[in-house]
Amino acid sequence: MGQGIALGMSECDVVYRAGGPSNLELGKNPNGDRTLVLTYNSGPRPGIYRFEAGRLMDMDRVEVPTPPPAPKVVKKKKPPVKPQQISAQ
Repeated sequence: MGQGIALGMSECDVVYRAGGPSNLELGKNPNGDRTLVLTYNSGPRPGIYRFEAGRLMDMDRVEVPTPPPAPKVVKKKKPPVKPQQISAQ
């Protein structure tokens, strides 16, 4: 997964590098060539990847919302332990 994605790559190469998509749309363009749109909403390379005739023709970045920061945990302070008094008898 350390390699980049570039225009002209095959569908298989993109899926190999980006992982499984969140969504895909398969169709044909007016020329009869097969088209594929892969959408990645998360992962290392979120975006929309458009293919024609098995080759990557266009890429769009998708903005991924950042998760809110985790709430800070406030620990309760324990009262200090008082030493026990020893009575002399």
